[in-house]
Amino acid sequence: MLASFSVTGILLIVRQMGGLQTWELAVYDQLTRWQAPATATSRIVVVEITEADLRTQNSPILSDRVMAQTLATLQQHQPQVIGLDLFRDIPQEPGHDELVQALTAPNVVVINELADLDQQMVPAPPSVPPDRVGFNDFVLDSDNVVRRHWMYGFWGDRQFYAFSLQLALNYLADQNMELTILPDSLQIGDTSFPRLQPSSGGYQTLESAGHQTLVRYAPHDLFYRVTAAEITSGTVTPADLSDKVVVMTLTDILSVELPSVWIRDKVVLIGSTGASSKDFFVTPYTGHLNQSNNGQRLAGVLLHALLTRQILTTVLDQSALISFWSEWVEIVWIGLWSLVGGAIAWRFKHPAKLGVVVAIALSSLFGICWLSFSTAVWIPFVAPALALAITTGCIMAYSVFQATYYDLLTGLPNRTLFLQHVQKSLAKLPQQPTSTFLAILCLDINRFKVISEGYGHYVGDQLLMQTANRIQTCVPADCTLARVGGSEFALLLPHLKDQDGVDTIVNDIQSSLGQPILLNEQDLFITTSIGITIGSIEDSKLQADILLRDAHTAMYQAKALGKPRQFFANGMHNRAASRLQLESELRHGIEQQEFLLHYQPIISLTTGKITGFEALVRWQHPQQGVVFPGTFISVAEETGLIIPMGRWILAEACRQMQQWHQQFPQHPQLMIGVNLSSRQFTHNHLIEEIGQILEETQLDCHSLKLEITESMAMSDVEAAIEMLFRLKQMNLTLSIDDFGTGYSSLSYLHRFPTDILKVDRSFVSRMESGDEDNEIVKTIITLGHNLGMAVVAEGVENELQLAMLRELGCEYGQGYFFAKPMSAAKTTELLERSPQW
Repeated sequence: MLASFSVTGILLIVRQMGGLQTWELAVYDQLTRWQAPATATSRIVVVEITEADLRTQNSPILSDRVMAQTLATLQQHQPQVIGLDLFRDIPQEPGHDELVQALTAPNVVVINELADLDQQMVPAPPSVPPDRVGFNDFVLDSDNVVRRHWMYGFWGDRQFYAFSLQLALNYLADQNMELTILPDSLQIGDTSFPRLQPSSGGYQTLESAGHQTLVRYAPHDLFYRVTAAEITSGTVTPADLSDKVVVMTLTDILSVELPSVWIRDKVVLIGSTGASSKDFFVTPYTGHLNQSNNGQRLAGVLLHALLTRQILTTVLDQSALISFWSEWVEIVWIGLWSLVGGAIAWRFKHPAKLGVVVAIALSSLFGICWLSFSTAVWIPFVAPALALAITTGCIMAYSVFQATYYDLLTGLPNRTLFLQHVQKSLAKLPQQPTSTFLAILCLDINRFKVISEGYGHYVGDQLLMQTANRIQTCVPADCTLARVGGSEFALLLPHLKDQDGVDTIVNDIQSSLGQPILLNEQDLFITTSIGITIGSIEDSKLQADILLRDAHTAMYQAKALGKPRQFFANGMHNRAASRLQLESELRHGIEQQEFLLHYQPIISLTTGKITGFEALVRWQHPQQGVVFPGTFISVAEETGLIIPMGRWILAEACRQMQQWHQQFPQHPQLMIGVNLSSRQFTHNHLIEEIGQILEETQLDCHSLKLEITESMAMSDVEAAIEMLFRLKQMNLTLSIDDFGTGYSSLSYLHRFPTDILKVDRSFVSRMESGDEDNEIVKTIITLGHNLGMAVVAEGVENELQLAMLRELGCEYGQGYFFAKPMSAAKTTELLERSPQW
């Protein structure tokens, strides 16, 4: 609304100053050319004086005798009015007396030229009374185009009538249609001709002296030149040209026996159309007789024929004059399209869609203007079009500014603007007392992703907005709060004197956010992690992004430690840098295939023989040597690198097991176990990838065991059950790893289509120390058997543990007592020895 009102106001000022008038008049000209043909009875004949006529008379100027003969010839055919569109103020002998006599006829109207309303530039012949004299009524706009008709003027008590108006009034004299002069219009009979105002239509700086109207040009070839041959042969009759302005040459009038029907009761105009004549005018009209010689220029006599025709058709045929809206309606019209432009830009953000919709809107606007003009109503196009386009541009610029510096959801500053504020505050620190410092807080909503996915993104968005509102109520007005990430906010606290000020604000924030938040008719409780970094005068030359980075690092440290807040310490940055270095090296290691698999045997406690292996990944680091998975698996999980790494592990393990099956056909029961990460387990293409790997390696599906942790299965139970059933349909063996360390519910456990439970090594290692751990292992083994699952005990390290597990009925064991994880080559040697425990 603000943009629309502002743009409309500016455009109205520019329009009032005439800044848009040229463009509006150009549109007017185009609309004039495109309007549909309007038929009307033609009552006008033009006698043109051409170059050929002058050559026939052997004179560059017609003599008064020739003009007198022409008038006499025309009078024989009883015209209603004859208009002499030639200045004859200077006698052209011979025949001056004859012309003076001819001009005394009551139906002859002559023209004069006014320099001003009280001074004649070119007078009319003195023998013609004032009621049969009309002034040259063409009005040129600033671009020298004739669009207006000056019908009437006055000076004191003297009145002046236009040449075309005098012709029309003399034509209508027998019909008792009198002219009435009103302040804002002329009235002939019952027909009103409204006066053109300075701001009518597209005009704004119109010189509206006297009484003016707009010329409504005919868009078709109105003029038709009748030749002597056509007249004498009768191939063309006046009835055939009832809607045309007939044009005849002077020579034809004087030399041809003309049937009176061509002239009787008509308005006859006599004037020059010769190419050497200066009496030519530029008009919007495109279909006139002299177009080939003069482009859009029209001879004055033909233009007078159009003006006279317009008056007569308006009075006698009720043809519409071009009308206008009032100024206040035009202002509303412009403002409306400005609002449309703003609404379009606000609704459509995509540039292509926005461009299409703006083009449709502009086309609709032009269509409305064209339809209106076809009904003789001229409404502005340029001003509303500019209003629409400029407002659209303003809203787009505002949207770009908002997207660049503000968060669209919360309306808070974004990271870019926040860093600018921090940089300004740092620059001001040297000007403050030495004890002054600033603090940056980085706050994140814990488990926000779980809330957003569990309750829906709408609830997540509402939570972010309410969190922002609560934080703002807890901080002073000179602080800057920004949203710098998905669920992360940053807070700038300038002008601090001591750390107590920071602690107080942090306490207030965490106390406020600790209260339940009502969303979707439910109370939500959230916790936050806050990282804090301090900027002092010594840090005034630091970059703002370094301080924000430090606050982020402290926040992540608070999350890792499970603390509500954490101040930044230098060691944190080193750890963060080390983690980024590890991530970079991990990506490089995957690309360079620096990983290998070790295999730890799984032993049947019944037979003491090897029944399979668990594949365990190792990283052969170029500088650090062999790196164990505890160092890099968590980073691979967080960054998503676990997906390509996990696929390679699965493919390599299946390939190796298939090789052992071929090498040791006496061990067809050998099975390979592969651990799935949480990201792999929820990966959309896991099923397809496993199927493709089994097909590529030719490994029997029964020889592949997939292991998932207890916590993975319980994070989303229904989704886990669905995925496990899909894997089970592939005839794979499924195992729950590290059982007893998670939070399994027995009501869900029996729904898992798993084959094996693996007892976590922490319980097995303490079996000797007391009855409690021994009972836990016994309970897990019993539970597995009751659910129809075999049990594998991890971490078997001595013979006593092995004996106890055998006594409890555990089927399988795994641990250092049997063998440590080893390379594929050493595992091959182990299979060749075929040991038994």
